[in-house]
Amino acid sequence: MEFKDFIDLARVKQSCRSYDPDREVEVEKLEACLESMKLAPSACNAQPYF
Repeated sequence: MEFKDFIDLARVKQSCRSYDPDREVEVEKLEACLESMKLAPSACNAQPYF
């Protein structure tokens, strides 16, 4: 990732302030989130998600 790409991403980042617990999430989106979670660093490389 180029530095400019990172800066562009950081500028559009948003934090969730509230959510609708009744809103359904498509299985494909949930699976994509779970798959990307595996790429995140973990303390002492513990990888508690495996």
